[in-house]
Amino acid sequence: MKKTFAVSHMCRNGIIGGFIYVTPERLIYQTGKISISKALQNIEMPFSDVISTERGKFLFLPTVSFKMKDGGEFKYIIYSVKRFFGTMKELGCDI
Repeated sequence: MKKTFAVSHMCRNGIIGGFIYVTPERLIYQTGKISISKALQNIEMPFSDVISTERGKFLFLPTVSFKMKDGGEFKYIIYSVKRFFGTMKELGCDI
């Protein structure tokens, strides 16, 4: 089972629209924006590599930050954050 959520990736290059796909094993961020590096166009975050999540706000929009074992951090505006975490729970993802 895979669920899709519209998101915006917040990074040094600005805010990049895209989608997060939630699978039982990982989160996958993808964007079709070709003017950014390939590394930011497709980001896979296996749940085993995520050490913490943090909810926040950017202006009035909900954000979620994922901190990774390798020290990396990915921050997203997730427009339906309640449904996102509900889906994570349904899939048994405890991050």
